[in-house]
Amino acid sequence: MLNALVPKFIKNIDRYFLLNHPVLWISKIHYVIYYAIIMWLFSGLVGMVVPVNLSQPQDIALWHVLFSVLAIVLFCIWIYRNAIFNVEKKFGNRHWADEFKLFFLYFISVFIFFSFGYPFAIVYNSRIANTVTTTEFIEDINTLNRAEPFIPVQFYGYYNYYDSTRQVTFYDINRRVTFGGYTPYLVKGDTLRFGNLRSEYRLYLEYRHDKQSDEAILDALRQRNQVLEKYGLGADIIPAEILKTYKFLCKSWQTDNSKQVLVQGDYDYSINRVFDNISEAKFRPIFLFRADFLIFVFYFTFYITLFFLLFRNTQWQHFLITIITLIVLPILLFIIGQVIPREVLGSRDIIFDTATVLVFLTGLAFTIQSVAGGRVFSAFKNITMQLFYVLVPVMPMYLVSCLKNHTGVFHHAYDYTHIYEEAIQQVAVKAVPGAFERSPEFFLQQYLSEYWQRQYDLWFFAMQVAGILLFVIVILPFMKGVFVKQMALPRHR
Repeated sequence: MLNALVPKFIKNIDRYFLLNHPVLWISKIHYVIYYAIIMWLFSGLVGMVVPVNLSQPQDIALWHVLFSVLAIVLFCIWIYRNAIFNVEKKFGNRHWADEFKLFFLYFISVFIFFSFGYPFAIVYNSRIANTVTTTEFIEDINTLNRAEPFIPVQFYGYYNYYDSTRQVTFYDINRRVTFGGYTPYLVKGDTLRFGNLRSEYRLYLEYRHDKQSDEAILDALRQRNQVLEKYGLGADIIPAEILKTYKFLCKSWQTDNSKQVLVQGDYDYSINRVFDNISEAKFRPIFLFRADFLIFVFYFTFYITLFFLLFRNTQWQHFLITIITLIVLPILLFIIGQVIPREVLGSRDIIFDTATVLVFLTGLAFTIQSVAGGRVFSAFKNITMQLFYVLVPVMPMYLVSCLKNHTGVFHHAYDYTHIYEEAIQQVAVKAVPGAFERSPEFFLQQYLSEYWQRQYDLWFFAMQVAGILLFVIVILPFMKGVFVKQMALPRHR
């Protein structure tokens, strides 16, 4: 059915690859790129036509998931087309370097499939970011911040004191003490980057000037309405009525019991949501390009590729048992770790970590034995070798993590809590309230703790890279040969 959608030039490329570049033909990379271009165009078009509602949370991540579901459909078809032609299971002869080519082609293909939602996210986010220019956006923030003190929706933000005798808090609406409530978090305080952004002190000076004149207050409220209308929120207040309420509240001290005279309505949520959405789009990288998401995408793509290559190089029954083992074994180890008292183990992670390392070493041992001269196929050994194959990319960084958690290699045992407690005792003896005396030893231990944490982070990152390189350069071609040999070995009768 999909062949009807394939143009003639793609079919010609397919035939050319079949005759001249069999590895490229096996990967179906040309079909992947063709359908990806269609989906990217479709994704970008949807991003252009979907309405933008700035007053609501933006669901870009949800759209990305929806496009990923479409990608899974095409991905399954691609998997099937690759699986029905399997050189390894037909004992075909390919050069060992072809495994590198196939791995990178599969890696690129998997990434392309799950990038279908990228154009939507980029286009949609750009539409939000370009709603207004940065200069205009900052001026709109200034306008709303200027009017904020004269719209007493709540008493928070005005000078107050607590009368302990009557147990009542009094508020003076004449004295605003906090400013900049509409300034988004990503913009707040950054007057160096945004030169026209009014700081809290400038807003305070402007407030002192405006509150002397009713006309200035009305002007601030009218400009506020204009900003709200520009963002599609409508003019939600009548300036004259707000001024009347504000001046009434300024006549006397207010208490919590007098909140019924406050300006009624939800004046903050929608406005703040609009400004937060625009500032997120303008001044923060979209989630697709943040470090944590990129790391997730890399390992997700890497392991999908790894598992597919493993499937090609092994019998499907043994591959299925390996997948089930990877799901069930961690759950069982977690349950065992929870059942055994902490006093016995010292750490609940010790069972999980020990079992993981033992599984890895067992797979390594059977791999060496197979290379040394295994003459009969063993399903158990094959499955443990598959587990070894899967664990290799993460095992170096996993071992570093274990060294930190269960040994003193990274001085994880550094604990300066006792020094902190001694300082508190010294303060208590000297009867100095609200002060802490920290000894030089305290600062030394704190420095050592931070130093070893940096060393751990450095080694963890180094082992992340080392694990990937070890797998791609050494284990990938080596284990391919081992698994193909395993499929050719006679079975027990």
